[in-house]
Amino acid sequence: MNILRFCLMLGAGLVAAGAAAQMPGPPSGKIGFVNPERVMQQSQGTRKIKQSLDAKYERIAKEIEAGAQDQIERRRIALDEDIGLEREDAQRQFVDKTNRIIRRIALEEDLDIVFLEAAYASPGIDLTDRVIKEYDAEP
Repeated sequence: MNILRFCLMLGAGLVAAGAAAQMPGPPSGKIGFVNPERVMQQSQGTRKIKQSLDAKYERIAKEIEAGAQDQIERRRIALDEDIGLEREDAQRQFVDKTNRIIRRIALEEDLDIVFLEAAYASPGIDLTDRVIKEYDAEP
């Protein structure tokens, strides 16, 4: 999850820099906050992807166990690597899509910066529910 957090923080920094570059005039002083872990856990889209990958893993693992005994370990290692790559790809897609949504919201709301980590964030600046809603609304 540390790689995910780093990618999201890097993306958010780029989002803030890009949004600031497109905004004329002085900064507005407006900020936002998004909890990316909550987006990942509560989004319908990410839940469906996780369920799909888990089901695929279970189905193929059962096929492996029913197959030739001398190839079980090799095939299970290959399955773990394959599913791992699919999970990494899904995380990359999640990060890209989430950052696009955060950037769009930042531009719409004239926000100077959107934080992804905070010891405390006022409910008034928390954009997480909106990001989840827009994440699930996009195809």
